[in-house]
Amino acid sequence: RIVRVNGNDVFNSDPAHVSTMIKGIKEDPVVLDVTRGGSGSLSSRGGDGDYSPHAACPYYVSQMLSKDAEIVFAPYNYVLDPAIRDAMGIELANTVVVLDEAHNVETVLRDAGSGRFGE
Repeated sequence: RIVRVNGNDVFNSDPAHVSTMIKGIKEDPVVLDVTRGGSGSLSSRGGDGDYSPHAACPYYVSQMLSKDAEIVFAPYNYVLDPAIRDAMGIELANTVVVLDEAHNVETVLRDAGSGRFGE
């Protein structure tokens, strides 16, 4: 969960609020203090029992922010695999896609088009 954005407490803020806050920041860099929640906290807050289901999860905030982004970096199976693309709501119309490590594309496509079937 995101605990602070540029030093501002967002401990119990919902993802939409945190997303809006990040979009409004004009200075670089944007610094997020993130905790894993539960044990293994990266921060002094967010230990066991502190988790709030209303807290901003970095995954959901990144999904919101990607909608307005000019550049999005993602594993290319998100773009090439139709099932993942549909599940993630990725639209490719009017989009430029750049593939790094393109020599792996054939394997990714083969895996996306394959299945395992039991008796």
